[in-house]
Amino acid sequence: MRNTVRIIMLVLIVMATSNVNAQQEVNVKTLFHLLPGDAFRFLSSDKSADLEKHIKVCDYKNGYLRLEIENQCIWEMCHWDLKNGDKLIATTQFGAYSFYLYINGEIVPTAKFGIEELDNGVENSIAINCCDNWVQVHLPRYGTSVFLIVNGLETHIYKWQNEQFVRLNEYPTQNSTHQQLVKGFVAALNATDADRCLQYILPSYVSEQCMQFFEGNKEQFLCDLISGEDEKGYTKPTKLSDIKKATYRYTPDDGFANHTVFIELKNGRSYTYYPSLETIEIFEILHEGETGKLLRTTSYIVGGMG
Repeated sequence: MRNTVRIIMLVLIVMATSNVNAQQEVNVKTLFHLLPGDAFRFLSSDKSADLEKHIKVCDYKNGYLRLEIENQCIWEMCHWDLKNGDKLIATTQFGAYSFYLYINGEIVPTAKFGIEELDNGVENSIAINCCDNWVQVHLPRYGTSVFLIVNGLETHIYKWQNEQFVRLNEYPTQNSTHQQLVKGFVAALNATDADRCLQYILPSYVSEQCMQFFEGNKEQFLCDLISGEDEKGYTKPTKLSDIKKATYRYTPDDGFANHTVFIELKNGRSYTYYPSLETIEIFEILHEGETGKLLRTTSYIVGGMG
């Protein structure tokens, strides 16, 4: 009887190990080759085998893959691991995006996990106009959040929480002030939450600098953004957790900057960051290019002064 129990246990262990190994073998490259042809629409081929030569980045660790084709066409994909062993996959190109579910060795389209909210958010964006709209979709190579930037004017940030996409919406409000802007940014810094921080930065700047120049590495981008100087010279955190404390200071009599941030680092150094602010206006766009009423005025951070 004992031998029989041991044999059963060994079989179960082997089966469990085989299942784990099988799951580990399904990486971003595997998923790339399993994608249906419609995932590659508008590209030179709808077959992954033909497109493999255009792979510029294949990041197995972060589940991210990028194609770069000669005409500067960029196609991206990434995936999220689900608790039940399935995988949620996203692809994007030319501002369009698609989501698929890998389940039991097959890939099928899906609109679950809060994906419909992404679509609704774009359709109802205050930046959408009647005539000429474009959306930049930035899939995560670092982290798990999806960024959609509408007409370069409004950023939609969706955090991946409990296997659902949940939109951040603490900033901007209808009547955002400079004080609310910088104070909220400082609170996000102290929470070491990169996604929250990016709400307060000009959408087009996030797209060009964070998502393109820094290739989506949000912490590197933010640490560079808030760099400064002390008596020893240039300094900045290497990651947000290097910040011991960030303190918002309102100094209307300074003569240089009304809103500043005093940053104390855990290595003992400290300095003042002077955020540079820019205000954007979103107008109602009518037919034939005419401009209607002013819909919203919002200030954002666009770098640092001095």
